[in-house]
Amino acid sequence: PKHPKWRLVNIDDAKAKKYWMGAGYQWDGKGAIPYINKEYPHLKLYHTEAECGNGSNDWGAAEHTWWQICHYFRHGARNFQYWNMVLDHTGESPWGWKQNSLVTVNTETKQVTYNPEYYLMKHLGHYLQPGAHYLSLEGDGDNLVAFANPDGTTAMLLVNRDNQPKRL
Repeated sequence: PKHPKWRLVNIDDAKAKKYWMGAGYQWDGKGAIPYINKEYPHLKLYHTEAECGNGSNDWGAAEHTWWQICHYFRHGARNFQYWNMVLDHTGESPWGWKQNSLVTVNTETKQVTYNPEYYLMKHLGHYLQPGAHYLSLEGDGDNLVAFANPDGTTAMLLVNRDNQPKRL
């Protein structure tokens, strides 16, 4: 049901256009962001929530998060927001959905586990400085990102998912 004060606004509407500065994309916006970035290059695009996974906390989940990072930046996102920093050992959210997290804490034994996505984010965070800007690249966008850091250095991060050397 529609809220009495809400109405759909066309982003091209002349009266509304001056109020549109950007858009936020939750994980399911991965299909929309390439279109919006192409059609409305003046908009500031933000990634607001990574896919939460299913509680597997494995390398497959980390590789999928890597793909998300490359995809969103390649299509105009100005940031990437991981969702769960720490969950207990069940991986279950307060609403009963198993999810991935960077860190898992066993509430019974107090054991802390750093999950594969933690190491992905730690690696990226080691080379990217606050204020870094994404650099557009040609080539294999699913495995490569590059950023210009404020200190003048360039950080290029890539993944080779093959079991042999690969030229990128």
